[in-house]
Amino acid sequence: MTINKALECGKEIDMWDFSNVAEDGGLVPAGIYKVAVVDAELKDTKSGTGKIIKTQFKILEGANAGRLIFSNFNIINDNEQAMNIGRAQLKRLMVQAGKENPDTLSSPSELVGLTCMAEVTVAGGKGEYGPSNQVGKFTAIDKEDAPF
Repeated sequence: MTINKALECGKEIDMWDFSNVAEDGGLVPAGIYKVAVVDAELKDTKSGTGKIIKTQFKILEGANAGRLIFSNFNIINDNEQAMNIGRAQLKRLMVQAGKENPDTLSSPSELVGLTCMAEVTVAGGKGEYGPSNQVGKFTAIDKEDAPF
């Protein structure tokens, strides 16, 4: 193997060839995916007046298995509606993923390892930002055929 070649998932690729790389970063197509939380951390909001839980999900099955998708949950925010939406989404994740006590969370690390089904959408970009994936509408794995 030369310096211009690298192994990726058992395949030799030319590390200088970007002809098959999407400019949008390769968004995950909209759909319902089985996901697991692989990272979660508490961060300040951009304004510095609130807190979010930044969460990474890994897709577990299908053509996009192994891909990461991201979601932020507002848990403290000056905007009460944003805070209520974020907290409700987080609670739904915990309930649908079967967290033992979904009424409390002592640390974002308690989310790591939770698995459920998640609806992923593609949201249009705003301003200087292009389209991005949005994660939401969590359901239990055994209810994957149930309507949201």
